[in-house]
Amino acid sequence: MNISTLTLPLVSNNGGILQAFALKQYLESKGHIVYFINRRYTENRHVRTIKNIAKRCLRKSVSVSMPRPEHELINQFIFKYISDGEQLCSSKEITNYLKDNDIKLLIIGSDQVWRLDYSGKLNLTFFSDFKLPKDCKLISYAASFGKDNWENSDHLTKRIRKLLNKFASISVREASGIDIVKNILDANAEHHIDPTMLLDRHDYIDLLNREGEPNIECGLFTYFLDANPSKLAVQSHIQAKIEGNPYHLKRFGSSAMTPKSKELPSVTNWLNGFRSAKFILTDSFHACVFSIIFNKPFYVIGNAERGLTRFKSLLNQFELESRLITEDSNLDELAFHSYSYERTNKLLETERLKSAEYLNQHIT
Repeated sequence: MNISTLTLPLVSNNGGILQAFALKQYLESKGHIVYFINRRYTENRHVRTIKNIAKRCLRKSVSVSMPRPEHELINQFIFKYISDGEQLCSSKEITNYLKDNDIKLLIIGSDQVWRLDYSGKLNLTFFSDFKLPKDCKLISYAASFGKDNWENSDHLTKRIRKLLNKFASISVREASGIDIVKNILDANAEHHIDPTMLLDRHDYIDLLNREGEPNIECGLFTYFLDANPSKLAVQSHIQAKIEGNPYHLKRFGSSAMTPKSKELPSVTNWLNGFRSAKFILTDSFHACVFSIIFNKPFYVIGNAERGLTRFKSLLNQFELESRLITEDSNLDELAFHSYSYERTNKLLETERLKSAEYLNQHIT
């Protein structure tokens, strides 16, 4: 079957990139041909064509032995594993793309595709505001609203409610999403894990080995999306408890620098931290997810601005509520001993089977 996936534009968000990678890998492992819709803002078609040609030529001409800025490594990962770089900048182009590639199933998700203040001008794209070919089925998988409340106009709500009627099945990533779909949008939804969790740590270790990432054997691995003095204080407190060299990564555009930091982590450079670390501290949802996948002890600092609901839903799902640090947390009461992942892994396997069953009913 020819399947296409549609998610937020892939930029410098390693978690967003890896969830797109994981869903594609899972579907391909079932014998399907998977296309990725690289939806972008509208621009002049001729300008876009020139840009696409230039990007492809650059990727083919740059020797892998030459030093490159990290953002180029990220682009190369996307080009190698997810997207050929073709950009679609209108609803009509998406419709034609689905027809031209004989797509039988379109999957929207995952990540915060249904958080309207994130998707901006593209928001209705992720509710399918385009015409589907007659023989193309539409579902969502682990789509996230990011929040547990709905703060949109009645007009927009009515439009989205109507668009959801096109979906054969609706899957959301957070438990609160089920309530939003049911109580606000008059539809039914199921709760499923993030696509990255469809794969296990051995799949990611194979990826790291293919890409030549060495095991760095670090002590504390820190990754902050929004570093600030309060989070750096937590980092210092925990770092004093963890043996081994610290490994700190910062996100693109972050102004916060820490000792021994790497400014612009590539996808596998970032992923390698979870394989190598003894302990993980983060404020990132997907860093939290990969801590679980790699069975590493971790703490996540609640990131309310980016959506605290996502963290609470994930941690509750795997009975890891104690790993959340909030403003009320007493740092002196934090535990740093290793803990068993036996119960967590059993829960993850149950959720993995549940999610696979949902996808398999649409791809078989």
